[in-house]
Amino acid sequence: MRDLLVLIIILAFIIPGLTRPYLAFAGYLWVDTVVPQGLVFGFLLGKPISMVMAIVCFLSLVLNSRKLISSNSKLIPFLFICFIIWITISTFNAQFPPIAWKKWDTSFKTLIMAFLLMFTITNRKQLEFVILVLFLSIMFYMASAGPKTILGGGGYGARLILNSSNSGWSESSSLACLAVLTIPIISYLKKHISFVPFLKNRTLVWFLPYVLCVAAVVGSTARTGLVALFAYMGIKSLNFRALLGTIPLTIVTVFALYHFAPESWIERMNTITDTSGSQRLAVWKWTIDYANSHPIMGGGFNSFVANYGQLGFYDPVFINTPNSLAFHSIYFEVLGEQGYVGLFLFLSLIISAIRINKSLIKKKGTDQNAKDFCLAMNHAIYIFCIGGCFIGVAYKPIIYHLIALSAAHYTLIYKELKEKESRAEEF
Repeated sequence: MRDLLVLIIILAFIIPGLTRPYLAFAGYLWVDTVVPQGLVFGFLLGKPISMVMAIVCFLSLVLNSRKLISSNSKLIPFLFICFIIWITISTFNAQFPPIAWKKWDTSFKTLIMAFLLMFTITNRKQLEFVILVLFLSIMFYMASAGPKTILGGGGYGARLILNSSNSGWSESSSLACLAVLTIPIISYLKKHISFVPFLKNRTLVWFLPYVLCVAAVVGSTARTGLVALFAYMGIKSLNFRALLGTIPLTIVTVFALYHFAPESWIERMNTITDTSGSQRLAVWKWTIDYANSHPIMGGGFNSFVANYGQLGFYDPVFINTPNSLAFHSIYFEVLGEQGYVGLFLFLSLIISAIRINKSLIKKKGTDQNAKDFCLAMNHAIYIFCIGGCFIGVAYKPIIYHLIALSAAHYTLIYKELKEKESRAEEF
């Protein structure tokens, strides 16, 4: 039954997606986020659904090339191309080629699909649809982790996601960061959703996703989530009107912590400066030294393996066995793997997205919907960047989706404003 439901959803994207590229890419985004092939037990189990959706996307691009739109943000597409080329060059020179090419495969696909997404969205309705698909895909995780936490199933090491291992977005710190960066997207949809007009400004309806996201943060028992959550409140507090909007979130957070946080959560939050913190500092120092010896290209993907047995820490399961320590930070991850040039390209992509969103907010004639979208994207990017200080998720699709959607939105609004100016000049 579950296989049949997944098949119906996939076909709902594939069939119309052959003539509408944005639908095909929305389907790929859903598959890439939810990973439905891991949720089934029948005929779809283990099938290459992501590859099928990617083929559909490329086929749709070829069949509908005239429907594609050029980007008004020339810098972001250029940086995407440069970063794609750079990670490929660095992989050819990787210190550990077998494992480097394995990570390159997923990272390359992530960047290529995000790059192409920018050119498939031609109007605001399509953009909202893609945002809705992204939101619903993320809520799959929140709908699994949130109720389990509320029912007392959270805790460090607990599996909060259906049929998952402790990897991908199911990993506790990654899940917590994802939960927090979803909150600004919820705020935007609450105010501006048009696909289901009845849901617009329905506070009680949108309160549930808020609760599930905060509960997922608590249930993950990840310190990254607490940092990201308070960082978001800090970002909102910079504007008094926006600060008022954090009151419901603050109430939900306090209520969730008081009623649902297990003792293990309190204990875990009190260990922010424990041994794991010392391990991070040690591996970050090692990464800087490593990057200084490989300044241009870094060591290639998964180059952290080079610190095996060097840092004086041991695997807690095998006490006497030295262990390699992962980068545990998006910045040190990119620095160690792609060198200073790669880090520059990575940060330039993020900063460019933030800048075009800020430029639209300040631009005369930008409507409130567009301004709120820009704020939601920037807040989500900020949260990813803050949470990413402590987790190695530099090549997770979400950040590149946010960048691509920001660029697509910039193109749409820029063209709308140009058309308004042209009509005004005619009169």
